[in-house]
Formats: sequence, C-alpha cells, structure tokens
Amino acid sequence: MTGTPWRYGWAFVCLILVGWIWQLPQHLAGADALADRVARFQVKARVARDGAADLDEKVEHWISENPQQFAKQREPLVQRFREQLSLQTSDGHTYPYLGDYDSYAWVRLARNYLEHGTTCDELRGESCRDTYVNAPLGMDMLYRRSFHIAAIVGLHRLISVFSRDYPLTSTASWVPWIGAILGVIAAFALGVRLGGTTGGAVAALLTFLHPYVVQRSLGSDNDIWNITLPLYLAWAIIAAFDGGSWLRRSSLFACVGLAAALQAITWSGWIFHAGILVLGALVFLLHELTLRRPENASDLRRSFGTFLLILLALAVAVLATSGVYQQGVTSIERYISSALLPPGEPPQVVGASGVWPSLFSTVSELMDSSFQQMASASFGAVWMWIALLGLPLAVLPRRAWWPWRFLVFAGSTGLATWAAYENLIGRGLLVLCLIALSVLAVVWRRGAAVSNEERPGCGEFVVAIWLVATVFLAFNGARYVELAAAPLALSSAIVVGRLVAAVVEWAAAHRWRWYRAAEPLLGAAVAVALLHPVSVGYRTAAAFIPGINDAWWKVMEYARDNSAPDAIVDAWWDYGYWVKYVARRPTAADGATLRSHLPYWIGRTLVSTHPLEGAGLLRMLNCKGDDTPYAEGEQSAYGLIQAQLNDAVRSQQLIVTVASQSRTEAAKTMEANGFTPEQQQVVLAATHCEPRDSYLLLSSEMARRDSWVRIGQWDFRKAFIRDALDRHVPVDAVVVDAAKRFALPESTIQSLVTDAQRLSKADFISGSSPRAPSTWYPCQAGSSAGTLRCPLGLQDKAKGRVIEEFLFSIAVPEVSRLKVRRSGDADAVMMKPGSLRLATATLGDVPLEGDLYDDTGVLVDYGAKRILVGSPAFLRSLYVQLVFLDGRYTHGLFEKVAEEISLSDDRVSLWRVHFPPSPAS
Repeated sequence: MTGTPWRYGWAFVCLILVGWIWQLPQHLAGADALADRVARFQVKARVARDGAADLDEKVEHWISENPQQFAKQREPLVQRFREQLSLQTSDGHTYPYLGDYDSYAWVRLARNYLEHGTTCDELRGESCRDTYVNAPLGMDMLYRRSFHIAAIVGLHRLISVFSRDYPLTSTASWVPWIGAILGVIAAFALGVRLGGTTGGAVAALLTFLHPYVVQRSLGSDNDIWNITLPLYLAWAIIAAFDGGSWLRRSSLFACVGLAAALQAITWSGWIFHAGILVLGALVFLLHELTLRRPENASDLRRSFGTFLLILLALAVAVLATSGVYQQGVTSIERYISSALLPPGEPPQVVGASGVWPSLFSTVSELMDSSFQQMASASFGAVWMWIALLGLPLAVLPRRAWWPWRFLVFAGSTGLATWAAYENLIGRGLLVLCLIALSVLAVVWRRGAAVSNEERPGCGEFVVAIWLVATVFLAFNGARYVELAAAPLALSSAIVVGRLVAAVVEWAAAHRWRWYRAAEPLLGAAVAVALLHPVSVGYRTAAAFIPGINDAWWKVMEYARDNSAPDAIVDAWWDYGYWVKYVARRPTAADGATLRSHLPYWIGRTLVSTHPLEGAGLLRMLNCKGDDTPYAEGEQSAYGLIQAQLNDAVRSQQLIVTVASQSRTEAAKTMEANGFTPEQQQVVLAATHCEPRDSYLLLSSEMARRDSWVRIGQWDFRKAFIRDALDRHVPVDAVVVDAAKRFALPESTIQSLVTDAQRLSKADFISGSSPRAPSTWYPCQAGSSAGTLRCPLGLQDKAKGRVIEEFLFSIAVPEVSRLKVRRSGDADAVMMKPGSLRLATATLGDVPLEGDLYDDTGVLVDYGAKRILVGSPAFLRSLYVQLVFLDGRYTHGLFEKVAEEISLSDDRVSLWRVHFPPSPAS
C-alpha cells in the first residue's frame, strides 16, 4: 500500500468523502433532521395523553408500529422547512440561505467590491470606512482586504458567466468547500510525509471532518483559511529542509511567503501560526546541532541556510501586508509582555474604563474550555490520547521506539490524558507533562546508533511544537480548539503510520506466512477505525442549517423597502451583519464592535424598565453612537462626558439619567454636575438631536439566551469594586474610596467586597440569571374563588427544586405564591416569587416582602389569563414589553410595523421608534 497507486487511491477517497460531506448543507440536509424532531414531538404530545411514564419508549414504539403514518406526517414538515430556509430568485430557483452571522460580513464586503470596485462604504483619504455600523458616524473597516473576500468575488464572477441570477450568498457558501478540498491535499501530503499512506488518510480526514472545523466553516466565515493556509505553510517549511535543487527550494520559499501573506490578509492572528511553525523548525535545527557528527557539517550549513531563507520569505510577506499584519503583531507583543514582565506597584483606585463589561464574555466560543470538552469535540478521548502520544513518538527514531518505548510512552500519555479528562490536572501541568515526555524521548535515545534516515525530521518537530501550542491555547475557548485540529490530526498520523510500519516490518522480518497481506489488512483496519470520525463529520454537516430563515429575511426586506435610505435599524449585535446585508441599512452594533461600548448600550436599552429610557438611549446611540475606545467614541455622549468627569462610573450613570429626560431637564442635570452652558450644548447634541428614522429589530428567540440581559444589567458600581480588587488594590483602599464615591456606608461596601471575592465576576456584577422557558403558561380558575392556578413544572437545577405551579390571588396579589418542592421531598412549600408584575390596564410591580424565591419572578397578563416566568430584570425589560406584551404599555414610543413567525415559532418583529420631541433650548 505504500506504492503510488494505493497512495492516489487513498487521496481520492479522502477528497470524495470530504467533498461529499461538506456539500450536504447545499441540499439542506438539516431540514430532514428538523422535521424529524418536530414530527417526533407531535407524536410525543399525542401519546402523552395516555400517561407521562416512558414517553420516549412510547414514541419509538408508535413510530415502529406506524412507519407510513409517521413518514406522511414528517414529509410536509421537510418541505416547509426547506421553503423557510431557502431564498427564491427571480428565475424561480431556490437556494439555501447562508449559514451563520459572520458570513454576512464577508459577503457584504464582496458585494461592495462587485458593485463599487472597493470593499469600503466610503473612502476618507487613506481610511476605509464602514458607514453601516456605529451609525451615523461609522468606523474604520477592520478587513479592507481579505483573501476570503477575493475568493468570493472571483468565484462569483466565474459563476455569473453561466448563471446571472445565482445569489452571491450561494457563491460564498461554496468558498469553504473549495478551501477544504485544497486543504485535504496539503493535509494528506503532510500525513504521508510523517506516517506513510495511512498517515495521510488519517491527517486529511481528522482535520477536515473535525466537528468544529466543519461547523464553523459551513457558512462562509473565513475560518477555513486558518486551517488550510497553515497546512500549506507547514508543508512548504518542512519540504524545504529536504534539500533538492535550488529551483525546487526557491519555489518552496515562495510558497512559504505566499501562504503567510494570504493568511495575514485573512486573519489578524496569522502571526501565531507563522511564529509557531518557525519555532518548530528552529527547535529541529538546535536538536540537529547537538546530535550531528562533524562529517555532517555540510548538512547543517544547508539546514541553517534554509532556515534563514524561510525567515526572509516571511519578512517579505510581512512587508507585503504591512498595515494588515500590525494588529496581530501588537497582540502577540502584549501577550508576551503580560506573561513575562513582573507586576509593578499596586495601582491606585481610579474610575477607569476597566469597569465596562467585556462583550467577548457573551461569545460562547470564546469562553474557557475544559480538556474534556476539547476531547469530546475531537472525536473522543481515545483519538485525543492517540494524538498526544504522537508527541514523544515524533522525536524518537523511526525504528528505535518499538515495543518497550512505545508501551512506556503510551501508558504515560494515557495517564496524563485521563488525569486531564477528569480535571485532576490543569492545562499548565498537562502541557508540562507532554513536554517532559518528549524531552525524555530525546534523552532516552541519544546514544542510539541510528542512521540519518531514521532520525526524526523537521516535520516531526514542527508538528510537536504546533500541537503543544494549540492544545495550550485551546483551553481559552472552543474557538481555539479549531486551530488544534490540524496538529492533532498530524500527530495522530505519526502514531498510526508508525504502528502500521512497525507491524509490517515485524511480519516481514519473521517471515509470517501472509506477511505480504499485512499492510492491506492494516490499511483496512485503519479505514474501519476512521469510520467513527467520518460519521461524526457527516452528522455535523447533515445537521447544519442556516441561522437565518424566511421570517428574518422578510422582516429585513420590509425594512429595506419601507424605510428611508439613511434609516437606522438597531438590533442586538449578533444580528448586525444580517441587517447590513439584507436590509441594507446602518445599525449600531455588529460582531466587529465587541471591543467598543456599542453592544452594551443595546443591551442596556433592551433591559430598560421604562420605554422613555429605552427610547432615550436609542436616540443617544443614533445621534453620535459610542464607539469608545475607538476614535469615534470621542464624539459620543460618553466620550464628551468622560472627558469632563474622568470617571467611568459617573459618566455611564449620567448618560442613562440624561437620555431619559427632556432636553431642558437634561441641561439642568448636567449643570448640577458641573457642566458649563457651552459643554451642555455639545453633550445635548449627542443625546437629544433629531436622529434619522430609527427602528428596532427583535425576535422571541432572543429570550432563550441571557447574554443581552446580563450585559444590560451590568452594575458599574460593583464593577468598579471588582476591577479594583482584580488590580490588587488593597481592600481597605477599595472600601474607603468606593464608600466616598457612591455615598454608601463602609459596612455596605465591605459586604460587597466580600461578595466580590466569593462570587464569579459575572454573577457578582450582573447577578445570577436562572433560565426558564421563555413562553407563556396558560392559567385556569383555581380551587377557591378569585384565584388563578398556573401549572409550570419547571426544574431549578441550581437549587435542586421543582417549581410546580403559581397560584395567583386576583383580589390580593401580594399573597400569590409559587408552589415549590425540593427534589425527593413529598411535601411542597409555598413561596413568594422574587418579583410579581401585573399587566392589566397599566403595567406595574406588586410590592412583596418576606421570604422570596430569589431571582425568579412572575409576570401576570391578567386579561389573557397567562403568566411569564423569568428573572426580575428580564420581566421588567423593554424587550418583554415589546415582544411579549406587544408594545401596548410603551405610550406610543414604539410602533410595530412588521412581524413574521417561523416554523420554530420564532417571532421576528420590527418596531419604529417615535422619539419624544426635544426642542432646542
């Protein structure tokens, strides 16, 4: 199987498998899975009438007994889901919507280029402006040029020759497919170099069927190039050390520079891959320097010359992409400085920007990841163990590791993998163990007499360093597990390839009767072992569905067709790219604004307890925005107030107060805070202007997530205390300064400091936010007159309780109670909810005292005889008033102008904002 035909056969199979699996979303295979789930839920609701026990078994039994009826029930759902997830063009053809959020950022820039010859919305000298975010000011565009954008543009121009109506979004969805096919070639070539033909198959399939790689690339985000381009960069660096003619090596150096340059204009973190791969080559050189004999001096000179030329190629890439690469360089420098430089003197307590929430904490893929999550996302613990075993095996001679060394390292690596999987050791100790095992492998075989051909080459060292770095980084979030996919796969290729080679050599040496069949049989065994990763990749792709659907698309098309061209459509930052592409309207926040204050203000608007405050904050946003800490933020209300007060906490509080007031009241408030008349007028221009036509885009699906609630109810005073403690300010100084700043007793501040040291940062500042299904629960007449009984059956796992029902007293709402039962208890207890809000002719809170069920409130829509359960902040929010109470308590400030409902019951609505008049003073 080591011959060329077998090798080409394996490569062809890998290309076919990856190509077939990656195209499944093009046919909306996920619609079948969605329809199947909905149909099963309908069956479950039907059989539940006969009793609640063993429902899942009853569902499966009913389906097995009625397969034709189930198929008849399921088929219309499949068709309806396909229709809701597809875009229909003018020629009558339908195409699946593009997959995720960020994909629409790239496709909009590609559309800009196709329509205007530039990705920029506006050019101001050398500045490329995005005028569709931080409306109305805009901001500098982060990725003016990108290989990903160029690929979309080039492919669409080619497709347009044959189909003029082919959607740009559909073109964009094919770009990751092409990137994956190109990547398979590089991964297979590297795998063959490290582990033979079977190693090539392992490397290609484990890389491009990795669940995170598949899931994050099937839309049209630029992630695919962060897998494919580093593979080509690694291949070119490794191949350059093999020698050969100057023409061959020159082409490889050119490939090094090209791969680095393309990634530099695709991802600002490109320097991570370039630096790690070069470090691997340097470690290889140092290793060779300590082991090579004097007679091999010419080989060493050639290797060092190769290394210097690789550095030269990378330097050329840096110069060619200057202006794009700088952010990556700066971030690496900042990381190294914070890691190496000792902390200085304890800082003073100041009202600094550190009190602002980090919006990156709302991005699930950037939250800390455990080793168990990493292993589960990488085909399981066994494949993770195999990959980590590749580290010590990589630096052993190819024929000096079997069998005793293999058994020692397999056991040691297995023990480290198990300990990390069970959270017995952290990432630092895990990486230290892996490095120690690799060093042991080097020391163990130093004296072994092995030929140059048997020594580990540059490839093994590059993969080893690459794997250690990415595994360490992957603990920072699921986003980085994706970056570890390639080195994990290549390391697995080393293990599998060497095992196959060792067994084949053993069979040949012992003249086993069927030794010629050993390699084909082992290849078949490897193929069987790869069935699991292939099935995982298939299931991931088959379940992939677009995040956007007809409901979203139609509402945003309404905004495009029925609003002024310069109207602003605000939404939670997740949906910003959708608004900019589909509605073709500016918005406040999108995924590029997470470093700014903009998403916070959207969240604060949505959790506003009064519509006047929410409308005022939207007016402030749509007058001058708040792109702090970027340059545009200096023109914002926050920037202007902060320049005067130099206190982040006071500045934020003052904006919320001023935005909720009339212009005359706001001027008086600022005067009381020391602002001159001239300064007042400048600030009022940023808070009380006459903004463009403004809209707010919401969906009921947002209620299933609490990120915007937690960000919106961020307590800046608590954040000030936590920030000071995190900066190692002495506790006594924190207590004294905070008490003076906030006019609170020192005992109160001391209690807050204790909570800050005890709780997680988010729970301390925003409060815990228990999850409850965000849906209305119907009520019925209670057992006694004047009461309503509302069955719930909600499990509060955090407290080990079940909230069985809510009993509402119509005449005396204050005595309304939740019926709560602890797990395992026979008797239930009656408790007051954390808050009680009534929607009758007016909307207001019922005062409650005594023992409350913390953080779980109830909203009673009395006229409709239904209740909503959630955190008090959620139930009091402007969002609930609009989405769940249809805006009937917003005093005409918000007018619903469009609404669509998806098959999954997601209600997408568009609200026009009618700002209260703010005449000039």
